[in-house]
Amino acid sequence: MRNFVTGTTVVSLRYRDGVIMGADTKGSYGRLAKYTGLQRIFKMGDQTLIGVSGEISDMQYLKKALETLTEEDPRRIDAYGYYKMTQRIMYSARSRMSPLNLSVCVGGVDSVCTAEGLNNQKTLGCVDHLGNFYFSNVVCTGIGAHLVLPLLRSKVDGREDEITREEGISLVEEAMRILFYRDCGASNEIQVGYADAQDAHISDAYRIQTNWDIALREDEIVIE
Repeated sequence: MRNFVTGTTVVSLRYRDGVIMGADTKGSYGRLAKYTGLQRIFKMGDQTLIGVSGEISDMQYLKKALETLTEEDPRRIDAYGYYKMTQRIMYSARSRMSPLNLSVCVGGVDSVCTAEGLNNQKTLGCVDHLGNFYFSNVVCTGIGAHLVLPLLRSKVDGREDEITREEGISLVEEAMRILFYRDCGASNEIQVGYADAQDAHISDAYRIQTNWDIALREDEIVIE
């Protein structure tokens, strides 16, 4: 697999009414910040969010494939349906020895709980480039799985039916802030989406506030 333009971490978690997902809008060409304003979270169907990290061209291929399958299927597809559809696309590409260089978060609210282990009809899972998949209360892709996943698990696990939308968005913003501090491929311009029983919504891109005073030493000379 060769990378050209890539996007970094997607952060997602279950909350009281559904699923919240966040990602930045930066596209990197190697270590060059090549593009801004790239949307890496998109809505499928009525109540499903899909967030993608990895190669942007592969993300565009996956999005087009899902849209085509949706148009061809007369039935309503719920979040779990899109999750399994994504897994089959990723596994099929891997079986052709041409895997998509992506990690995909799929989250939403199902009208019917169709899979064992889903939490009150709230689907949240991850599919990697090999088609491997799992469900969890918190899903982070890329370097976020190392830097912010433990923090979010400590805040969410056991409380996923208590967390409000505002608290969930605040947790996602804090995770994205930590990633901006520590990941050179991350940006402080982010989008946050949520899916509940009524609809799925993705915000416009906005900048989170950061504070770099933590990086200063008292004896450090700063050239102004």
